[in-house]
Order: sequence, then C-alpha cells, then structure tokens
Amino acid sequence: MDCFDGDHEPEVYHKKTLTSKVSVRDICQAIMKYAFVTSPYPVIISAETHCSVEQQDRMAAIMKECFGDRLITDPIEGVQGMPSPDQLRGRILFKVSLANGAVRCMR
Repeated sequence: MDCFDGDHEPEVYHKKTLTSKVSVRDICQAIMKYAFVTSPYPVIISAETHCSVEQQDRMAAIMKECFGDRLITDPIEGVQGMPSPDQLRGRILFKVSLANGAVRCMR
C-alpha cells in the first residue's frame, strides 16, 4: 500500500498512475472480510507511508480497530525467535517503511 494523507484519514493510491484513492479503513475492512476465507495462514500487509505523524497514528488506530487481536503488535507469548507460519495462523502482520527512510514504531 502506498499511503498518503487524506482529508480525514489516510488514503492509498499510486501517485503516478490513474488509480482511484481508497481509504485505509476500506482496505482494512476488505482484508478482514476475506483474509482467512481460503487459508488460515498469516497475511502480511506491506506499506510505504508518505503520511504525517498524525495520519500515521490514525492508520495504526484504524488497523487496531479493524483487525483487533489478529494484528500482531507485540511478540507472541511463549515464542522464542521468529514465529512459524503455524504459530501465526489467523494473524495479520503490518510491515511499514517510511518514505523519508525514518523508522517509527506504530503501536
């Protein structure tokens, strides 16, 4: 997802193409609805954000609201090192890179 500041909430679109803007909320709701219909294995959402800190915080709140405990926000209890796909069944992982190269934890 290429995320940009929207009027109220972050939006996703590809800046140099003629694609429509879609809200992060709509994308998260669609992921939640269809993510585990055919497979229980984890979903990894990869995003590049061009958003302000305020909209990044809003994006994190939307994901927590939409995904609930399915969203990995902390290490999994009792798991040493990287969890296996079996240990991540039914879970959603969010990987983000900031457009400016900075690192920020979205909890």
